Amino acid sequence: MRLKLTVGLLLGVFTILYMSSCTDSVSPGIEDSLELYAGLDLITEASNTSINVNKGSDAYFQINVNNVESNKLIRNGVHEAWCLEWKKPMRSNNDLHAGVEWYSSENNEKWKPLNYFLSIKHKLQQEDEDLTYKDIQAIIWTLAGYMNIAPEFNVDKLSDSELPSRLRSNGVADINREKVILISSKVLSEYNSVDRKIPGGVIGRTSHEDQDIIVPPPPPPDEIDVDTNIYIYFDDSGSMNSTFSPLQTMRSNLLKDALLPLYDSDETAYDNRVTIRSRNGERTFDWLNIEGETPADGNVIVLVFQDEASTVYHSPFTSWNESNTRTPGFNGDISVLRNRLDSFIADPTKGSGYYRGVIFQVEDQNFGGPNFEKLIGYVENGDGNYAPPFGLSDRNEFRYVYQVDDGDTPQAYLDLVTDALEDLGFDLTP
Repeated sequence: MRLKLTVGLLLGVFTILYMSSCTDSVSPGIEDSLELYAGLDLITEASNTSINVNKGSDAYFQINVNNVESNKLIRNGVHEAWCLEWKKPMRSNNDLHAGVEWYSSENNEKWKPLNYFLSIKHKLQQEDEDLTYKDIQAIIWTLAGYMNIAPEFNVDKLSDSELPSRLRSNGVADINREKVILISSKVLSEYNSVDRKIPGGVIGRTSHEDQDIIVPPPPPPDEIDVDTNIYIYFDDSGSMNSTFSPLQTMRSNLLKDALLPLYDSDETAYDNRVTIRSRNGERTFDWLNIEGETPADGNVIVLVFQDEASTVYHSPFTSWNESNTRTPGFNGDISVLRNRLDSFIADPTKGSGYYRGVIFQVEDQNFGGPNFEKLIGYVENGDGNYAPPFGLSDRNEFRYVYQVDDGDTPQAYLDLVTDALEDLGFDLTP
């Protein structure tokens, strides 16, 4: 594993941070004083769910969540889940837990250490195949204690017999204590200096007697590499003529310079995988669906630059809002796209291992421009007649960039594209 600090320094950092920040785990009433949910945002669409809990083989628990309404943070279905309070039990023999509330820890400073760890967990597992789910659970308990949302969990103090039974094998500790300390210390030494957006986990609040749990955010997409297909769609119906030339320059020069190292400096591979398509049908969601195509292999990123959709999706000139009847063209395209999304990851051998899309709404105060901007906002937020399944407010594969200047410089478009890719979770560092 590639850790940045020496073992001795990490142990010192860990000891100082722990001694200065954690409450004694044997204090009476500690669970009542920790205020685990203070400052967290209730996910109203998931405020009364049920979950079936089982012990996991590659996570502490495997849970099946039901009765969730559409939202971007937690969905119905099977998830990995991790304990937050190591001294509490959890019924986990396919037991049903009713009335479970879910909270978001995103943008919460107190939860930043744990959110940061969950954001790099997948990468740590790729770098160290011997990092077990038991090690990961021990790290989560360590950080929860540091954050003062759970009792202290210090593997440097706890004897084998004091560890929870699932972290023991034949009575002996089945975790790598040094690795737990090293990674915990790495997180505590780095999380405050992270300048990128850290996605938050979602926390399930069970009954008072049962363990509360955290479900990590979905893992970030793989890095852009030589097998990544990037499609840049441009609306060439005539109203964006001044944008097309700088977009071409951006793709062939600036974007190529930025991404070529990720394509192993192979210009042929880049030219074959990164394409600009000009279309005049103004069908945003058909373009996001790559017009029904399936690449022979590799992952998919679709970038759409568009300023209006006219009568295909919305009224071109007159007053129009989220309560107006959807067009048949919109209904068909959004339905096909939504049905296709899950297939992108269902079988990577038959297409893409991941899919991501960005809509760049290009500023246009004429014709259908204002209505198109409203349409994209309705789709993003699930407003009115554009709530799922006729919107994308419950999908996390997309990003939306509004009021892009028409006819800007190639450098400005490069900045917009790279910012959007990084916001989607891609690391563009060569």
